[in-house]
Amino acid sequence: MSKFRVYLSARLFLSIIVISLCAHLAIAKGYNEISRGNKIYPHYEEHYANWLKLSEKEKREYLKESKKAFSGDNTLDPMPRVLDGREYDQVLKRGVEQRARALVAFLKDHYSGRRTYLSAGIVSESTIRSIIERTSDHTYDQLLKGEKISFVYGPDIIRDEKGQWRVIEDNPGFVGGIGDLVLAQKFYLKNFPHLSENFSYRDAEKFYDELARLYKKRAAAHGGDVVMYMTPPYPDNEDKRVRKLLSERGIRFISPYTTERLSVEKDGVYTLNTKTNKKTKVGLIILNGEHWWLDANYEANTLRLQKSTDGEDSYVAYYQRLGRDTRGLTEAILQKKVASNYTPGIDFIGDKEFYIYVEDFIRFYLGEEPIIKNISSKSFAHKQTGALREKLLKHVLAHIDQYVIKTVDGRGGDGVWVGPKLTENKIMAMAKLIRKSPHSFIVQKYTPLSTLNDLIVDLRILSLVSDDDVYVSDTPWGRGLPKKGDGKVNLSSNGREITVLVADKKKEKCQKLISNSNQQ
Repeated sequence: MSKFRVYLSARLFLSIIVISLCAHLAIAKGYNEISRGNKIYPHYEEHYANWLKLSEKEKREYLKESKKAFSGDNTLDPMPRVLDGREYDQVLKRGVEQRARALVAFLKDHYSGRRTYLSAGIVSESTIRSIIERTSDHTYDQLLKGEKISFVYGPDIIRDEKGQWRVIEDNPGFVGGIGDLVLAQKFYLKNFPHLSENFSYRDAEKFYDELARLYKKRAAAHGGDVVMYMTPPYPDNEDKRVRKLLSERGIRFISPYTTERLSVEKDGVYTLNTKTNKKTKVGLIILNGEHWWLDANYEANTLRLQKSTDGEDSYVAYYQRLGRDTRGLTEAILQKKVASNYTPGIDFIGDKEFYIYVEDFIRFYLGEEPIIKNISSKSFAHKQTGALREKLLKHVLAHIDQYVIKTVDGRGGDGVWVGPKLTENKIMAMAKLIRKSPHSFIVQKYTPLSTLNDLIVDLRILSLVSDDDVYVSDTPWGRGLPKKGDGKVNLSSNGREITVLVADKKKEKCQKLISNSNQQ
């Protein structure tokens, strides 16, 4: 190719970028959570009126005090997100429960060895193998038989510009936000106790009550107690909040530094008091962390740890030393010697390429249409060959304002490029990465997130998933980011936590309205 043709190609590429950047001006507006036109939604009326009355100084003070309450982890916005109870039950709870049931059905099918999804043509064997190998879950193929699957599941959900709910990401296993539900609700309602005149709000404490009840029941079935195992260093203070919530419900906490330690033996798992030598059988262990750092001596976990730390031997050695009490724990869970809240081998269902197929799994395993749909997503790699889909990449670059690009194994805001927010340099750097490793990226249709005043917002709806049941929390976890931000609703990007309230009309108010109507 001549230098002149190379020059023209480069100019054409830059022209495409410039055209797409200009399209930022035409970005669609997100759905307004608070009002439609000039009419405030009934479940928002008292909260929005309260927010309007707050001075800027009072709002800043609320942010400051909330950060103290969260031990410096996050700030809590003074405007809550309020969800109508009927919509929550009929759409969000049912949708999350449906999605969880389909994921369990897939895992049972996969680990039983039947793998009927392959003969149905839903996803190719090479694609699923690539997805599984990214998390080193392929090592569980002969060990996990598709029985007694259990995990915490918290999909991230948004409302699109038409008001339709959409899942944007599946989060199984060790899920963030689980320790903040009670604190967010209590802090808001303590500061504004008068805001419950017309509606009652579902109690966040109920989620932990049910969690403790279910786990104690399963522990008893295994002939032992339920304990929570966690190990430092902790990323923030949420782990301490989880520990407190569970200890209030009679669940003991174990770490490498507590007087009580774990003891993995041939016939099961025990706690051992290092002062009295008293041993207690463990029926269920709550793992507050990833398998690969809690039991770093297990082969699959070592592989995952090496990937996550870029092969840094000192990190691997540190976690292996820290995990001397848990050596053999993963095998004990796989061999059904102890139950767990977090089955090994399920992490890959949180992969963003796997996400593409979840709607089809719902149809295939449940015979139902998805209640909450995905955002339209595609892989940059060809389904059969794995080669770059050149035509797709060119189209995305030419219309970058219409798309979001994600790495398939990124967490939080890592590896996310929001098209309308990208600079020319970032677009060029991203395109280079995609060309180098197309199977590592997916592209999604850009969907403007719904808004709460000057924030864009999302939800994470937490659930406890097991073989025979799915329990969905009545209190979602929420985040918000300024509209002028990078478009990623992430607490590390100047984001805030949002108190999420599920509102039910008070019965006495409903009866009064009916009575007044009858008198007329």
